[in-house]
Amino acid sequence: IFRWITHRLTYFDRIGIPGPRPRFYYGHSKELHRLDYPGALQLREWTKEFGSCYGVYEGTNPVIVFSNLNEVNEFCVTKSDCFEARKLLHLASDENGQDERVHMAEAIGWRWRRLRGAANSLFTPTNLDKMSRLGNLIVVLLNKCRFYQEFTFDVICRLVIGQKESRMFSNPLCRHLKGIFVRDLNVWYLDLNLAFPSLSPFLWKLFNTLAAKFENPIGMVLKEMETVVDERIQNRGNEEQDDFIDAFLNQSNEEGNEGSIKRSTSLTRDEIIAQCFLFIMAGFDTSASALSFVTYLLALHPQVQEKVREEARAVMVQDPDWTKLGQLPYFDAVIKESLRIYPLAAFTTGRRCTRDTVVGGVSIERGTYVQPDVYSIHFNEEIWGRDAKEFKPQRWLCPSFPPHSFLSFGLGPRRCIGYKLAMMEIKMAIVLLLKEFRIRRTTETEEELSFLGSTTFSPASVTVLLESFSN
Repeated sequence: IFRWITHRLTYFDRIGIPGPRPRFYYGHSKELHRLDYPGALQLREWTKEFGSCYGVYEGTNPVIVFSNLNEVNEFCVTKSDCFEARKLLHLASDENGQDERVHMAEAIGWRWRRLRGAANSLFTPTNLDKMSRLGNLIVVLLNKCRFYQEFTFDVICRLVIGQKESRMFSNPLCRHLKGIFVRDLNVWYLDLNLAFPSLSPFLWKLFNTLAAKFENPIGMVLKEMETVVDERIQNRGNEEQDDFIDAFLNQSNEEGNEGSIKRSTSLTRDEIIAQCFLFIMAGFDTSASALSFVTYLLALHPQVQEKVREEARAVMVQDPDWTKLGQLPYFDAVIKESLRIYPLAAFTTGRRCTRDTVVGGVSIERGTYVQPDVYSIHFNEEIWGRDAKEFKPQRWLCPSFPPHSFLSFGLGPRRCIGYKLAMMEIKMAIVLLLKEFRIRRTTETEEELSFLGSTTFSPASVTVLLESFSN
């Protein structure tokens, strides 16, 4: 075992790619998976030291880090067929496409294409317009919303599982999800999975068995998804909820061809549960974090805040809908600029090579991970100009940078499918907030934000004052 691990951890030495020296067994996992310092920030530090292409190890898994935009575009877009799998930290294993409990983000090949196709129907303009009608709900929620996390989770529960009434500050699922996101990923079973990738199928089955028997955050959320989906299947036809579960249940039963094999395009019970789990997870923390970052920057830049307010007033006489939310170009620019500066999901944009290929002159073997250094790209002065470190939304109104420079939602076929929904949710919440309040900086507002999280990150705290126009 010692020789095998040592051989794995000298891979980059053998092929001549530089990088920081790994620890035995752990590789660089201890540095990349810290709760108090996001892995995306650690990559930026190493890029300064080792350049635009270097190697690190997650456990014994080799990861080639690129910060050259052309190379990132190559493996995310032009050669995406050679990188059909995401770079995974967790235990999901679905190499043969047979495990229905593996959701879309972790599926590969034909199964990913089938799940992605089923999910695409959720994000058509018609469905997004239905979702935007939550505006009246949000007006009510903002009057008692102390934390964005509770607010965004309440909204996503209505969209995904048809929750009928607000359960802000009383939903046990929210507590369980906080336990998933705010945790140290340097735990024994993940370390074991990363050190010995061949154990992943066994550990995945063991984890699912234990999650079903014992209380843990992931197991509790999965149990709730199972209960809701089973109830919906049993009551099928009695009442339409017009949510994600109904949309998945309404999927066609037609057969789709995958080469000479026919694959059903309808989703099974376990697949619907897995998809709902994914959307609940994805919509919980990231939207709340994005709202916090946008709010913080609006407090620091009152002139930008006023422009957003004026633009919204000119377009929205009544409650916002999908069409009106799409007519706010300056606010679009504000959100994108906020997420350029704080790319909260930067560490989720990696890929796994599924077929030997070459990227930027570097030979990449099947099974090797590739990871964009999003932070270095987002602050590259050659791309964004000398003011790359500054918050300037106007740079998006007449862009002089390549369209694939913005990586906060990923790039290529596996780009975040909920991108438009996330933008709509952020716009709707902030527009309605600015209608009632002025966001002000105070003496307690952070000069510089600190972060929590490893795979995705959020601000440890954001302190601003909401000044009501009516008082």
